Parts: sequence; C-alpha cells; structure tokens
Amino acid sequence: MNPTLSDLLSGMRRALREDVAPDVHSAHARGQMAGVIDILNKLERMVAWSPDMLEEELAILERGSRAIAELMRECGAVNLPRPDAELARPNSQSELESRVESGRRHLMDLTDWLFDPTNPLSAEQRKGIDAKLRKTIRDAMGPQRRLTARADFAGMTGEKG
Repeated sequence: MNPTLSDLLSGMRRALREDVAPDVHSAHARGQMAGVIDILNKLERMVAWSPDMLEEELAILERGSRAIAELMRECGAVNLPRPDAELARPNSQSELESRVESGRRHLMDLTDWLFDPTNPLSAEQRKGIDAKLRKTIRDAMGPQRRLTARADFAGMTGEKG
C-alpha cells in the first residue's frame, strides 16, 4: 500500500515535532524547524485536490463575468470580449481546471477592453465597471485563500501565542 502525499507530509511533521524537536537546543534552529513544520502543514492542506474549490471559483468567475458584461452593455459598450464556449458540467479535473483558466482569461480580456482608450465609456462608467471587475477578482481568489493558512510566526520565533 502506498501512503498518500498528505500522509507522508503529516508523518514528516510528526517526526520533526516528536523526534527532532527535543534534541534541538538552539533557538534559531527551533525557529527554522517551526517554519518547516508550518510549511509542511500548509502543503498538506493544499495537496488534496478537491473539485469543490475550483467549482466555487468557476461559479464566481462566470457570475461575475456575466454581471460585468451586462453592466458594460448597459453603458452602451459594443464588441465586448466573449467568453470561451461554455462546456457542459466538467467530467474531469483537467476540464474543470481548463474552464477556470478560461474564466480567468475572460476577466483579463474584459479588463483589457475596459482600459482600451478607444472605448466610448465615460470615466464614471469605467469606474463602476472597474469596481465590479475588482470585486469579481477578489471573490474568485477567496476559495484558494481559505486553503492557505496564515504563517505561524509565534512558533517560528519560539513565542507562545
């Protein structure tokens, strides 16, 4: 039986805490080891692929892109960048990843279009659309940000938190 990557990372963290830490006497070395343990903890949380995070990001990207395009049309914009053809529900991780990447590219295309000086939009219209673009980008990063734990600086410096 082959252990999962998550199991291997967990075992490495446990070995460092239980077997190595008691024999480390330098405060600097203990801080460095705490940093390594913190990184291993983050990696363990990030290696288990789940479609949930990508599906959530994709839904945010698609919803935001539609809202932005609608706002642009309301402002009289024409010749808007079109999203890549939407696929049916993705059947594999690679299809889902491809859809998310396509959604990100479409947001970039909308951003490029928005800031093209040949657009007939007023400064106020651009400002409103830019705010919607920024919100969509921030929201789309949310699922990934939740996977990344904050750094354990107290553990790295030997302070008790």
